[in-house]
Amino acid sequence: MMMKTMVSNVLKVLIIGALIVYGIRASFIHKKYEYINSQFSSEYLAHKATYKPINQKRRKDLAENWQKLQSLINTENFTEKQKAKLQAIYNTDRNIIATSQQELQHYTKIKKELLAKYKYKGWNAYYFYKLNIGPHQTAFVLALLLLYVIFNPITSKTKRFVFSLFTGAFLFTSTYFILQALYSQRVFDGDFPESWYINIMRYVPIFIAITLPVLFYYYQSIEQQLKTYIQSIFTYIYENVDDIKEDKQAKHKLKRGELISKGLKINV
Repeated sequence: MMMKTMVSNVLKVLIIGALIVYGIRASFIHKKYEYINSQFSSEYLAHKATYKPINQKRRKDLAENWQKLQSLINTENFTEKQKAKLQAIYNTDRNIIATSQQELQHYTKIKKELLAKYKYKGWNAYYFYKLNIGPHQTAFVLALLLLYVIFNPITSKTKRFVFSLFTGAFLFTSTYFILQALYSQRVFDGDFPESWYINIMRYVPIFIAITLPVLFYYYQSIEQQLKTYIQSIFTYIYENVDDIKEDKQAKHKLKRGELISKGLKINV
């Protein structure tokens, strides 16, 4: 029975710890996949680099054609040869634009294929999926923690200390992203350093793991308190009141009430 209780307490502590770690990391984990997605992959970036030269070439060719046109339109009387040149310039313009459009259509097609290659559940990449769902997962775990505390009121200093640390971890997470929204664009040119995310995801599990033995000790001490309480109350309550002197019976009943009240305060 004792071993069963210990295993139960170990599982309870591990589940709580795993949920806390999962909840904190959920908001930071997206950074791990930032460069493994459509808009930051080497393929996509290399393809994206071809967009600007297409437009530059079109503008350059059209500018050269315009210069040829300018030299012709300054003439008042057009010869047949000049008219033919005008027609050629006009045709060249159409070809330049048509070629550019074909190249842009091909560019767009490849772009869509590269984006589709990394799509995940409708998002352009797993990175964007984790970026959007992460904070909600953190809030979900925090709500579970709140429900646990509601149905398991904290009456012990040890338990209060451990859950204060858990709450502090969630406060740190929310504060981090509030500061990121306020200052990362201006101070860090888009986002906080990647090393910050890596260190948080690395050390949060260690921090939580350090607190778990304290939580386990709490649950084990609760079990011991219950055993001691049950022994004392059964010994005391089931004393034969008739064998107690009449002047001490009232004191006995008062003591019995105190023991019952104490038992109700022992919270697992």
